[in-house]
Amino acid sequence: MRRTKPTGGTLVLSQISAIWNSASKEVRFIGKTLPIAGGALLTAGIIFDLTHFWGEFSFLVNMTSSVAAACFGVPFVLLFLGWLTRKESDAADRRLATAISIQFAVDFESSTLAVAKPGVPATVRSDMELLCRDFEASMKRSMRLLTNANAFSNPDGSARNRDTERYKTDRDTQTHAWQCETGSNGISEVASILRDLANETEIQNRLIKSAIQPMGRKERANWIMRVRYQWEALERNARPRLAVCGYPWISTPEVIVHALGTLDEVAGKRWEFKEFRLFHNKGEMNFTHILNSARVNNAANVDRIAWIKAATALCTEAGSARSHFEGLS
Repeated sequence: MRRTKPTGGTLVLSQISAIWNSASKEVRFIGKTLPIAGGALLTAGIIFDLTHFWGEFSFLVNMTSSVAAACFGVPFVLLFLGWLTRKESDAADRRLATAISIQFAVDFESSTLAVAKPGVPATVRSDMELLCRDFEASMKRSMRLLTNANAFSNPDGSARNRDTERYKTDRDTQTHAWQCETGSNGISEVASILRDLANETEIQNRLIKSAIQPMGRKERANWIMRVRYQWEALERNARPRLAVCGYPWISTPEVIVHALGTLDEVAGKRWEFKEFRLFHNKGEMNFTHILNSARVNNAANVDRIAWIKAATALCTEAGSARSHFEGLS
């Protein structure tokens, strides 16, 4: 069914109706009674003019005409000027609500970005997302390598045979070739796996250092506490004001709540990598030591990637919240 486009007269009437309906009961009562009284005085004044009743009563004429004019003017003032005043007051409330929301959103965004290296917010969020992606990819590679290395170990974590336990570099050529003292089969493969595990640990270390501020357990706990405080301040101060003004709240608050919960779960856990050296005792490599260290790191990676993802989500959602509130102004 085709909708009819409203005409100018229809729009004016609908606007007047909206103004009338927005007035209080008392104002509507005055708006009904005073024009009737004004109409009665106007009619009487015309009749008295025609019958020459007024005569020399000039003061009474002026008084009657003034009262009649007031009966028409007062409802206009109460209805239309009152409506304009309320409209301006509502606009001022909306401006105040958006300004407060933007300020608290900026504070919330600043507190979330404190986890990362200083920079432009958009660049920081991009670096965090890149860190999250690259770290997860490195973690998956470590998991595969660890699975392969486990094939050469006993249930207690030790090397399956003595030949696998120790090997060293080729000191003569000073290359990265790996040779076993006995030349047993499979040693080159084990050495390559352990070397790659060590490399992945270095990659993960560099990734974190490139994008995230160095934080211990106490610093992480303090950062999460600041972020939670700013989020609660944003909800407490901005959300009720926006609701009164009819403005929508941010679309994904549950993402922020979930990220904060995840950070609380893993913040107190071990964050630092378990450092291990490939070579010990004059260039020899210890299979059990390296493999156990890799196992510890890979087990902790589950918490690390959860922490990185939650921190990245917070940074992203904080920027989206600020943009949302800026779009309301």
